[in-house]
Amino acid sequence: MPGESGLPATIETRDQAVAAFEQLILAATAALNIVSDRLHPALFNDPVLIEALRQKILQRRRMLIRVLIRQPRQAVINAPRFFALARRLGSNFEMRAAPRDTSLTASLIIRDRHSMIYRPSFERWDGQLISADPIGIKEWLESFDSAWDNASETPELRETRL
Repeated sequence: MPGESGLPATIETRDQAVAAFEQLILAATAALNIVSDRLHPALFNDPVLIEALRQKILQRRRMLIRVLIRQPRQAVINAPRFFALARRLGSNFEMRAAPRDTSLTASLIIRDRHSMIYRPSFERWDGQLISADPIGIKEWLESFDSAWDNASETPELRETRL
């Protein structure tokens, strides 16, 4: 996987971000933890990525996808395919609205405890695929868990569990 050399792999374009997300999906064994402003449609409404995620969940029945979203209403609009998958495979998905006071301001996708995509801004593709920094990834996951514990469900996100 790119980024395993000890240095993060740079993400500069939409295509690189899509490829990095697909790599994380394919390599996942237990969990994907996602922090997003409003679920960028290029990642969370892409039919190829949604199918890869569906296949992974069907292969790994205990796979868990936890999603913290800062703007739930906009996320539902941006990513209808992702939310349709969450409705169909509801026991594998948990979604919450990120607490307003969270220190997590970047977009993150953390695979298990092994690799992650870090993008400092929702608006730009610039970011990194990080695979060889277990301590850094653990710290990000701890920040995610803390924000998760303080997050809440919203009506928009509860509807995905129907």
